[in-house]
Amino acid sequence: MTLFLSRTYFLLFVLYLCCLPGCGEKSYDLQLAVEAGEIYRVESDFRLENADIEISQGTESATGSQTLTSREVFEYDIYEAQNSQPNSMKISFLESWQKQNLQISGNEPEMTDEISPLQARTLLCKKSGKYWKSELVGNNPTAEQTEVLNAFLDPWPADLAPDHAVSVGDSWVVTGDALGRLAGGGLQNIDGELKAYFEQVIERNGTLCAVISVQLDLSGTQTTENNTRTVKFSAEGLTYRSVSDKIDLESKLSGTMTTRISEEIPSEGLLIMISQGPFTFRETTTKTKY
Repeated sequence: MTLFLSRTYFLLFVLYLCCLPGCGEKSYDLQLAVEAGEIYRVESDFRLENADIEISQGTESATGSQTLTSREVFEYDIYEAQNSQPNSMKISFLESWQKQNLQISGNEPEMTDEISPLQARTLLCKKSGKYWKSELVGNNPTAEQTEVLNAFLDPWPADLAPDHAVSVGDSWVVTGDALGRLAGGGLQNIDGELKAYFEQVIERNGTLCAVISVQLDLSGTQTTENNTRTVKFSAEGLTYRSVSDKIDLESKLSGTMTTRISEEIPSEGLLIMISQGPFTFRETTTKTKY
């Protein structure tokens, strides 16, 4: 009887251990560890396709459709690293633009092509304690550039991977400030979560990758002097993370984006626009070292 109980407790103990993160056939530390001299090139493409829009101002209202395409290409040049995180770096804005096609109540489509005021410019970023200080290389920033710079309070993106080893079948949740940083910064009042699930390990284009599926529910706001924008995302996707380099070689998301913009227009009153439609997002990362 005593021997039977001992074996039972032993089996229960083994089962308990195998429920802990990182237990399984093999565990992987997937968190990115940054070193000085590394360069990370991040390319991202976003498309909102034929979203339904409603516009109202006073007693007048209209409906229409919106298509929005944007592209960003950044290079992060790591000068100094501390505790495997960047402490000083240069950010080059190689591309940063968006194109919009807006059609209201059967009118002729209104097409706009907007280039970020930081495109082809470079930032020097240095961390002091918990905070970053970012300076534009060259001329003093314009008012438009300053507005964009204010969104770079934390210019280094958050890491999707957890701070412990994980095995196939493990899952984790990203919330709070880290979720906002994953969304690219610039959003306040972040609410929601990203659920990640470690599906499998495969070889992809000659690289061993952890396949991580994600479910994203996110809302946040952007506020300027006369404008408040509320954005909500509901999406699913996949990330292929290199087991060796621990970077997301490719990430893909698709789902629904809802945007509500309220803007006080002088002498005209409050204008409200609500847009909702399907979106796709794709991002790739490459790493080199000099």
